[in-house]
Amino acid sequence: MVWLLALSIGWADRNPTCGTVAHLSRETFVPPVYTPRPSADKQLRDIYGMENTMTSVNFAVHYGNDYPHNTEDVEAILLYLEESWDFFVGERDYLPPHSTDTYLLNVYIGNTAVNGPDIPDNVAGYFTNDSQGFPMLVLDTSIAAYHGKLTIAHEFFHALQMSNASLEPTSNLAGRWYLEATAVWAEGEIYPNEIGTIGQIASFALNPHFSINYFTTQAGSFTFGYPYGAGILFRYLTDYWVDHTFVKRSFEQGDLGNIINWWRNALAEEGLEFSAVYSEFAARNAFWDYDVADDLAQIVAMTAVSFPEYDNHLAVSIDGKGTDGWVSPPEETLPQWYGYNHIRINNPSDFSLYFSFEGDAVGSKGSPAKWGAYIVMQQGQGYAYKEIPLVDNKGEAGMEGFSTIGSGTMSIVAWSDEYVEGETFGYQYSIGAPQLRSERECGCTLSRGFLLLFPGLLVYRRVRA
Repeated sequence: MVWLLALSIGWADRNPTCGTVAHLSRETFVPPVYTPRPSADKQLRDIYGMENTMTSVNFAVHYGNDYPHNTEDVEAILLYLEESWDFFVGERDYLPPHSTDTYLLNVYIGNTAVNGPDIPDNVAGYFTNDSQGFPMLVLDTSIAAYHGKLTIAHEFFHALQMSNASLEPTSNLAGRWYLEATAVWAEGEIYPNEIGTIGQIASFALNPHFSINYFTTQAGSFTFGYPYGAGILFRYLTDYWVDHTFVKRSFEQGDLGNIINWWRNALAEEGLEFSAVYSEFAARNAFWDYDVADDLAQIVAMTAVSFPEYDNHLAVSIDGKGTDGWVSPPEETLPQWYGYNHIRINNPSDFSLYFSFEGDAVGSKGSPAKWGAYIVMQQGQGYAYKEIPLVDNKGEAGMEGFSTIGSGTMSIVAWSDEYVEGETFGYQYSIGAPQLRSERECGCTLSRGFLLLFPGLLVYRRVRA
């Protein structure tokens, strides 16, 4: 579909991304001192003095005479803003943006007046504070026509992140990825039937070896979209394991600079191990085994065809019989912190295969390494999953049911207790005959891929009837 192609390659010319995090390092987020007004009617305040203003219950949209659209578009923007307010503040109980108990939240259409705020050409919108410390949103002039309600929900959620966060944002890049990833997640919460900014999944999908907290400020680069695509992690967590309140709690209780540690503890309270859940997440991403699998797979595939130089979705792709003993993966795509590799055997000639793994004990910068590994068997419209049990960072498992019209993938995840920038984790693998010990010695019986889906077990899931 044309719109899918546009999403997949839009970064090359006009990528409708968010500019919020670019402002966090240079804006002051100290709440201003003001006197709360108990009246139900909120006050209008505006430091720019743009020529035109339209208001709703909670918002004021300001725009200059250079705005190329009509008032009906502004009314649509106000409608989408109020929808976001009603959903997140009204239904989900997020604290509203600071000062909005007294003042309307200002929303500016950028680049429409010389006395108004600017917005870069490759940005659809951003949240920041004005020079007096009050929150505001800035939107691009095309917002009403190009995924308007999704961008509005995304930027409004940034305002809620700031009002609900336990710590003030800093210029440290460590937490910026999370702001974008959860804002993309928020789009899907309010508009679950829209593909939204998750359409930028390609940057995340084609660089699975990157650390989960990867972020770059280079807006024109292919990897700029990585944290947007990383939003699929929180879609996975709240669709399969916990409810939506965990995201809200993460801002109330967590340290944005080390938010994965909060998720580790929060899932442990539910009897879940974050790293085990994450390993299954990585395995699902071998074929995008989600309800929107077809859309995601098309976006990733079309981007890979258009820009093959960026395609690292598969660290290794082999055919037929598998490997001849142990093999080391390419150095350039070794997994970083919670990064992962997919190693695929296409059209396997054997009905049964063993997948063997041995990971290094420490990473490239000395961190004790931890590992997760899965087998994913693809046959027609179904996928079978099996976790490879690891002892001392090594293990192997077998599976039956392969054929020359399917494929098998070993998904390998690496992590350590603490993030170390630039650290990679090495390993070796084998696909074919067992390498570590015989089936008789270890009791590693071959598994058949025909079971129903139960999280954490050997599973077989038919995506569609």
